[in-house]
Amino acid sequence: SGAIEIKTNNLSLKDGGRINASTLGNGDAGSVIINATGKISAEGRSNQGFRSGIFSQVDQNGQGKSDGIQINTKDLSVTDGGVIS
Repeated sequence: SGAIEIKTNNLSLKDGGRINASTLGNGDAGSVIINATGKISAEGRSNQGFRSGIFSQVDQNGQGKSDGIQINTKDLSVTDGGVIS
């Protein structure tokens, strides 16, 4: 997976919204870098139960490493089932 880099004022992930640089097979997961001058929030789930959030993971059946998640903001909120993983 490649890297994801976001520069923004505010970022809101709701109702299953995701930023995902994960891998399900063989190979490394990408990095996620988010620079926000305002607020970042991840909250809730989709109707199918998918959690809102930011992900850089290697699936349990995969092989590789994650390049991680870097978040730069003054205001981070993860609520109501949201996740950073």
